[in-house]
Amino acid sequence: MKSALTIVLATLTFVPICNVASKDLPHGKDLIGFKQITLPSQNGVSFKIGLWYPAAKESKSMTFEDYLKAENLLHSPDSFLFNDFKGMLKFRFKMEVTEQDFLKARNQRTKSFKDAEMKPGKFPVILTLASAYDYYETFEFLASHGKVIAAITCNYMDDPPSPDGPHHYTRYTAAMEMLLNYIQKQAYSDVNTISVLGHGFSINPAMYLAMQNPSIKKVINLDGGFFGPRSKSQNSADYHPEKLTMPLLYLVTTKQDKEDDQSQVHAINSPIVKAEIISAHFNHADFTCVLRVDLNELNERRKANPDIDDTYNEAHLMMLLFLDDKTVTASSHILVE
Repeated sequence: MKSALTIVLATLTFVPICNVASKDLPHGKDLIGFKQITLPSQNGVSFKIGLWYPAAKESKSMTFEDYLKAENLLHSPDSFLFNDFKGMLKFRFKMEVTEQDFLKARNQRTKSFKDAEMKPGKFPVILTLASAYDYYETFEFLASHGKVIAAITCNYMDDPPSPDGPHHYTRYTAAMEMLLNYIQKQAYSDVNTISVLGHGFSINPAMYLAMQNPSIKKVINLDGGFFGPRSKSQNSADYHPEKLTMPLLYLVTTKQDKEDDQSQVHAINSPIVKAEIISAHFNHADFTCVLRVDLNELNERRKANPDIDDTYNEAHLMMLLFLDDKTVTASSHILVE
């Protein structure tokens, strides 16, 4: 069946959704807590849940280094973790980071308080597949606005898995289902407002879980290639597009939009809010923590191209509007159709 395209605006317009100063996200009134839960390992595979939530009071404030260490599934020495992160910067972004610059980044303060007491009440929950540091600022932003974010990470060795067989992503979908089962049992979870979120390859297990489980009420796709031929999403035994019926927010760069197979987009039954990023300088990786880590080369790029921060902020406000059942409207750097 063809999906119902939600047309939020009759014509494409440029209406700023909020006057946001560059760099700073408009955080909400809630303090932010962060904790980790270790799940039982299965067949030698370790699973951890990172949890961001509205906190009742402050505790020890966290640094970016704390998030890097939280990702330590294999109990590696800290030096290995730091070298892995620097290696990722070099591989993905051609960046050579000095020890002095990286030390400054490691000591960068975040807005989270480690193991802080959670506010009483029930909260909307957003599930995702991500490490502790990948999207920490996004998760802090959402938690400050009264959401709980639960991110599962695991140490499967084929990351991402081979797309050539029927088990494409199925283990990651199973990990997301494990996360859902855990969250549904928690007293703080509003089980009627559970959403999933994914960026890049992590959108696949999020979408597959939503296809399988009606407990998922909304989906946010942050420039994930689910509809693109490279992802080979249709190969998976978990692929049932006709079962995807809940609202979908699709924040997509122009590059990814051109790659998407529109027949796959129309195969789902979800009402879609498509938000196309038209910023000249914002790219796929700018949704990750790399955009905001305090490194000189990254800071210079942002100073030279203020539309990067503006686009990032506008995208986050759109996510919040979508989760709160409010109309998502166009902004200076993002079109909505």
